[in-house]
Amino acid sequence: MGIMERSSNGGPGYTSPARQSPGLILFMVDRSLPRTGSTNRLQAALDVVYTQIRAIKDRFQSNNKQETFRFVVMEFANAPQRFNNYCIDDFVENVDVIQYTKEFNQGSIRGTSIKKALDEANNCIKHHLKAYVNHSRNRKPPISIIMFSGNPHETSSDRNWNPQFHGVSTPTEYSNHSVDYYTKLILNRDHVFFGVFDFSDNEIKGERVENASRITESLMKSALSAEERYGVLKGDRIRDVWPNPMDLVGKPFIFPATEFNSQQLSKFLAVMLKLGTFTSTSSDNDDGTGFSDFWG
Repeated sequence: MGIMERSSNGGPGYTSPARQSPGLILFMVDRSLPRTGSTNRLQAALDVVYTQIRAIKDRFQSNNKQETFRFVVMEFANAPQRFNNYCIDDFVENVDVIQYTKEFNQGSIRGTSIKKALDEANNCIKHHLKAYVNHSRNRKPPISIIMFSGNPHETSSDRNWNPQFHGVSTPTEYSNHSVDYYTKLILNRDHVFFGVFDFSDNEIKGERVENASRITESLMKSALSAEERYGVLKGDRIRDVWPNPMDLVGKPFIFPATEFNSQQLSKFLAVMLKLGTFTSTSSDNDDGTGFSDFWG
């Protein structure tokens, strides 16, 4: 059995990344503007988030992983704004940014379209399997999706609002389903690992992502063993942010990143992102292939 154990949130069945079956790493980043008169902790943490994304990108690029991995960044927001493409180069791809446009006077926007973002992530998976994977052997490459969520779902984004008539709207396709519905579309694929770092303010009411891939015993043991095998320095290991890492086994990969200050957040994200993308950087026979390139 590979490093993923079968569960309702993911399991075995993926093949090692290769040119005919490249892996996919997708980062989903909420770039939402802060609410008027409040501090948006996601904004303060964005530099840390993108620093870690760039570090992972540079590691993959320097080890010539372009033909065995696709690296995609998807930015989404709650209102029109200027997006800074931190990671654009020949290796990184960007999907179209997702924006919830405020075309009517309904007061401050207090969330973002989590449903639309998750739906787009599922579209990215389907596009990857159709356009990049050779299906002659029913290959299912490992896919890691890490979401940085800054807001709850904005229910107003489930409707199309008439800009000419205040308060007049029609429901969209998203109005019939919950956030959990779109999360399960991702989690029902046994070769996908989905994790979330939640920066949202708990005082803001609304639907949030509450399900993610569970951290399995084999995943944690493999990651800890690889740290020892490849001599990861103390201070950069899983135990340095989680003294008892086996306590995480069985729990969904959802972490409230707002609990960490900027310095702690950088170390926390560096370590946990490696764990969250471990299935995309290791071969299915668990020999650590690719992991040395990523952690070394």
